Amino acid sequence: MTDSKKDVPFSSGRSKNAALTGPVDEFLADLRARKLSPQTTKKRKDDLRKLLVYLDARSVESLADVDLKTLEAYRFALVDHGYGDSSIESALRAASLFFRFLEERGHLFENPARRLKVPKAPVIMGTVLTEKEIRQLLAQPDVTRPRGLRDRAILEVLYSTGMRRGEAVALSVFDVHLDEATVKVTGKGRKQRLLPLGKHAVKYLRLYMKEARPTFCPKLCPAPDALWLVQPTGSDLYYLFCVDLTCFCADESVPLALGVSPLALRLLKRRAASCRALTPTSPRSRRSSPSGVEQARPLFV
Repeated sequence: MTDSKKDVPFSSGRSKNAALTGPVDEFLADLRARKLSPQTTKKRKDDLRKLLVYLDARSVESLADVDLKTLEAYRFALVDHGYGDSSIESALRAASLFFRFLEERGHLFENPARRLKVPKAPVIMGTVLTEKEIRQLLAQPDVTRPRGLRDRAILEVLYSTGMRRGEAVALSVFDVHLDEATVKVTGKGRKQRLLPLGKHAVKYLRLYMKEARPTFCPKLCPAPDALWLVQPTGSDLYYLFCVDLTCFCADESVPLALGVSPLALRLLKRRAASCRALTPTSPRSRRSSPSGVEQARPLFV
């Protein structure tokens, strides 16, 4: 029998039981000490928050009272609340790692998650663009303006290297070696690798660093090390990379699919016809545009 959707506040609930939250805090501190990425630690924290909320709803007072049946019921509760395969896999994997940590530290005599089967979520590839669409996408930024020059450099680097969004955000000016046409990337597990840059990526990176980047640097303090800058405050732009690349779509003749990710810039296979959705425009933008379509705007502000 699965749990009711109403009695487990997964979305906003928090446990106040120190017997449950204390070990979780210790586990998260261990992740930070092992220098896992902040994104990984944050994800584990949220997954374990859901676990503790469930245990509270089931009146479980101690982690020693958790057994395999409890964790199986937790999985069914996540399914009942509409969580997808990848979210459920992440939640159960966090629980498995957490209980293994408690066993290794001597907090538990037996790991209840030892026999827990963590389902593998199916791998879903991102939207695939044709070469023509990629050329149209790369041509969208207005390179006569600093923002457009920066945006073009970002797109060229993503297309040239296929690096992850988080890896691109984390780049510093010291990671880029234009004379050697290479960029040093720090990936998962803080492992570093050297990637080659194409000639167009080198061209627009050089223009960005020479002409556009100085306009984003703060006036009265040293320039930040971060490669990509946004406002004159010199702040970085991690959250801004979450914007769909299709906000560059300024013309309905550019049939870019919604939800394009940086991964799509290196997938050149032909997309399915069902993916050829046009970027929507609002009636207001159509009225304000002489050509009747939405005007181009910078990907990042």
